[in-house]
Amino acid sequence: MGVTGNSLPETREYIEQVVRQFSNQPIVEIHSLADVWTEMYDDENQSIFLQYRYISISDLLDSAGQSCRQNLKCE
Repeated sequence: MGVTGNSLPETREYIEQVVRQFSNQPIVEIHSLADVWTEMYDDENQSIFLQYRYISISDLLDSAGQSCRQNLKCE
């Protein structure tokens, strides 16, 4: 069996079967990339990320404006 991700229950069972060949310790958690992606990029985290981006851009523009005023004395 190849691990394709088309059937998650079968894929998880295959992974558990392979791990049992090497260890008698049970697998506590198995996460798919989709699970990790959803956790990392859910709406709340995405909005926080965008807020930090906008703040960074705003700070950069403010610094550029202050530099212009100091260098060109355009006050």
